[in-house]
Amino acid sequence: MSLVLAGFVAAAIVSFFSIDLGRVPGLKALVEREATKYLERPMHIGRISALISPGTFALDHVTIEGRTADARPFFTAKRITLHFPWWTLFRREIVAEVTLDGWQMVVETWANGLHNIPKLTPKDTGQPPGKRPPTTVNFVYANGGHFSYYDHVMPWSVVAPNLSFELVRAFNLKSYVGKARFEGGTVAIQNYLPMQAKMATRFALEGPLVRLQHLDLITDGAESHITGTVGFGKLWPEQQYNINSTLDFPRMRQIFFANENWQLGGEGRFKGMFRQFKAGGYNMSGDFGSDEFRFDRWRFPDLHGSLEWVPGRFAVTHADSRFEGGNMRLAYALQRPGAGQGYIADLKADYDDVDLHAFTRKFDWGTLQPDGRMRGRLAMTWPNGKFKTALTGEGASVITPPEGARTADPKLPATAPAGVVPTQADADVPMGRIPLAGEMTYRFDSGALDFSDSWAATPRTFTTFT
Repeated sequence: MSLVLAGFVAAAIVSFFSIDLGRVPGLKALVEREATKYLERPMHIGRISALISPGTFALDHVTIEGRTADARPFFTAKRITLHFPWWTLFRREIVAEVTLDGWQMVVETWANGLHNIPKLTPKDTGQPPGKRPPTTVNFVYANGGHFSYYDHVMPWSVVAPNLSFELVRAFNLKSYVGKARFEGGTVAIQNYLPMQAKMATRFALEGPLVRLQHLDLITDGAESHITGTVGFGKLWPEQQYNINSTLDFPRMRQIFFANENWQLGGEGRFKGMFRQFKAGGYNMSGDFGSDEFRFDRWRFPDLHGSLEWVPGRFAVTHADSRFEGGNMRLAYALQRPGAGQGYIADLKADYDDVDLHAFTRKFDWGTLQPDGRMRGRLAMTWPNGKFKTALTGEGASVITPPEGARTADPKLPATAPAGVVPTQADADVPMGRIPLAGEMTYRFDSGALDFSDSWAATPRTFTTFT
């Protein structure tokens, strides 16, 4: 009974010292009106209370609307607690300490720099700073948060639940510093598979600029370390990130090429920059590398190159690697010729000093084992997603025999022995390495490979079999 009585007494005390200021005539309406004027966006408050601690107030069920009344709200919070240390009033300044619980924020961007962020910085009224009481926020602690970002142009999105956020006034630096983290998030890019994500960051505020001192982002198949800046106020949505990432190629294939049956292998590195501009658009560029990149049975050791990604175009401007004992240089672009048109892929390759015998082993040739070195070029193009049915292009190769190997002239001499018709038993007997020389051109048409009229009648075109 004593415990029940104590509970009633405690509840009565808290109720007595928690005053519903919303009952004060016009107070809630005044706060909503002034907040709406400041944000230039409607703000609604369910209840305002003065709590038991002196100078502490609670705003319950707070909502800041989106761009339109029927859009998703920009911000909601179950409770915002404000504490104003009373002794600071004697210094003729306003000091606030803020705690947010059960909050959600949704940031959206559209074409031409359109976004849903309200005005978060005060207007310049022209009044000298000395005429206004200085305002200082000692800290902001935000718990149980849920942040979402939607870019409706690319499109791509980040959903960050379980977000904790701390912002503290660093008096020695005369600025604000903070940290944030979340787990169990999701990153979705266009129609690719969504990626699980978690993040931790440290940052500093420089006026309307957020400077990311360090950001660790772990997603499916990638671990990134990022620095950069994000602009708010008049600067939004300007963003710039310096990115240093490690990539798991098998997982990248599962995410970005889920419907393909080829496989990727190896681990890659990327170091570059991503920028989003106030006027709209974005640019991502940088360098990549891998000790060994694997595509099905093909190996590309010492791979390195550069890429660029802008609206309507993704390009690997060059990619160099060793290839089957020789060297290869690739260039790839996926771009949209015009508005409303589909994407077209282009691939170009040059190769030299390739080991012909090692190259042909990838095709499971058994009896025939050509030997030599190969150089050449390749150019292919196809509508995105129609590689097997709409591929067109051409290529050419030059094969030189191993050093010291003897090959036939274009025409066999009249004294050459007559050929022997092989039997099935002969076909099953490996012939060993066969020195080969020649020049070959070929074409791709609607996915079919055409070698017709491709062997040139030049000296050392055909090998001598002994």
